[in-house]
Amino acid sequence: MKVVEIEGKSVNEAIEEALEQLGNGITRDQVSIEVLEEGTRGLFGLLGTKPTRVRVSYAPEQRKLEETQKHLEFMLEKMGIEVRSIERQEQEDGSWLFHIQSADDSSLRHHSGEPLEAIAFILSRMVNQSSSEHLRIALDSNNFLRESELAIREEALDLAQSAIENGRSMAMRNMNSRERKIVHMAIQDLDSVKTVSSGEGYRRRVIIIPDGAERRSGNGRRQNNNSGRRK
Repeated sequence: MKVVEIEGKSVNEAIEEALEQLGNGITRDQVSIEVLEEGTRGLFGLLGTKPTRVRVSYAPEQRKLEETQKHLEFMLEKMGIEVRSIERQEQEDGSWLFHIQSADDSSLRHHSGEPLEAIAFILSRMVNQSSSEHLRIALDSNNFLRESELAIREEALDLAQSAIENGRSMAMRNMNSRERKIVHMAIQDLDSVKTVSSGEGYRRRVIIIPDGAERRSGNGRRQNNNSGRRK
């Protein structure tokens, strides 16, 4: 947030000066204005004159958040989703997570939550298209992301244990990038096992490889890792 406190002969003059200092073509409808002290005129306009003081605050992120929520509510209404509430929370990485509470969110959970990612992408393009300050957006619905993360972590750790016990590589199911990241993070601190991503597009999956094992999937077939990188 940018804040300017300034004095002027009148409220309007002080506000205009503050907007000029804020720069970037910021207008009155984009700021919060607080009159700290009303100016007074002294005798004959000279003795005892006190200037007007105002505080002008510009919070581009706050306005973007409100704009994002307005667009989100409109999109969910058009999808026929009965929204109970939408709460937003800033994440450790500076992004903002919008928590959607609704009566039925099956259409948002479809295909491992891909509609949530798609809507977040559209919202990001809408609110960031005319600004250099980028707002990163993510969506969750009825705690779907948290429940999904816990289930994927449990699945990954179970498969890692099997890989270690059997001495052979094990392949997770096909996953999107968010799910693959959860697997990599869940396994990274385990001894004697590592993960790599394999495949292309919607067929991309994570392979869990114990130390000393040939890179084969649980079905015994050799895997072809196209990149060898974690994605």
